[in-house]
Amino acid sequence: MSPPTFYVPDLAFPTQAATRDAQRSPASSFSSKAPPPVELGRLSISSTTETLPPPYIRDHDEEIAVPGYEDGQEVHTMARNLFLYGFMFPPFWLLGALILVIPLTPPESWADKSQEQVQSILAAMRVAERRWAWRCVMALASLILVILIIVGSLLLAHHFGRL
Repeated sequence: MSPPTFYVPDLAFPTQAATRDAQRSPASSFSSKAPPPVELGRLSISSTTETLPPPYIRDHDEEIAVPGYEDGQEVHTMARNLFLYGFMFPPFWLLGALILVIPLTPPESWADKSQEQVQSILAAMRVAERRWAWRCVMALASLILVILIIVGSLLLAHHFGRL
């Protein structure tokens, strides 16, 4: 078995990295030589613009502004509140589930809005109401299922004399 052979390129002159490393040696850092001048001819506008990031969007560019977080958030509805408060008082989940069958009507304070605006607002609210109402149904069903499992296991344990 022969030892591995490595290819060593025959360089007529040192590479740029080798000369740069020689200039940065600890011995040269204590000398009083000035650093080499920067070659400004290599820097051009065309080469730097390709590597720069795109410009930031300014506040006055409204037509291309990035939307904020509040633009996509849904409406806070009664069903949402009933779902969240249902964790403290589970009968609220039953009230939240009833929202699925109750029609959504606009308040009297919306009399100054056009019928199209009222319908679009009600449609957006109805989507959010139904989403949270179904979450109330699922939470109530989960609670009932857990109660049935606990009661059933207690009855079985009592029936077989384990309790």
